[in-house]
Amino acid sequence: MRTLFLSLALIVSACGEAPTSMRASQASLLLEQFAAGAAPADLCTAEGRAMLRGAVRAYGAAMSDAGEAWPAAPQGGDGLGNVEAMVLVAAASGFVEPTDFRDHASILVERVVFAHWPELRGMRDGARVACNEMVDLQISAARFVLESDRYERLLQLGPASADARTNDRAERQALRVERARTAMNTQAAAVEQRIEASAAAR
Repeated sequence: MRTLFLSLALIVSACGEAPTSMRASQASLLLEQFAAGAAPADLCTAEGRAMLRGAVRAYGAAMSDAGEAWPAAPQGGDGLGNVEAMVLVAAASGFVEPTDFRDHASILVERVVFAHWPELRGMRDGARVACNEMVDLQISAARFVLESDRYERLLQLGPASADARTNDRAERQALRVERARTAMNTQAAAVEQRIEASAAAR
């Protein structure tokens, strides 16, 4: 698809409400809700975006004060969780700004994320006419990021662990990655169709 993710950022950049102030405990709960698709506010509104940005700021500040970088770079070990995947995609799409992150996290988003998942590179291009579809696209993209990270961690086990059971797990996970990629591409096509229809109507 030539314009896979001509989708998200210009919509959200128009919403200028300041990030919501909150405690780290509240931020943690809100991030879990956003990651589960059950946020108490709509990301297509200034209030919803301000709430997400405030949660990222509060939780990131608490993690930084504890001496931990957040969100962490995609790598081996425990891998990414639902919240981390959602936050990285939200930053890639423009719902969260680089200034909402502490320390070097903004560099992580701008460089590591796009290098690791090039499919997300175009998510900062977009228009103001398909926000609901773009929120669905963000959910699909976060699922793709999660499944891809799990697959890469299986591959990092290396030849020493390449028994039949591990190979079978890797094959099944590769199928999950492709299903997630297909869902993401389908949602991206819906966004493009909405943008093109709006342009034709003008």
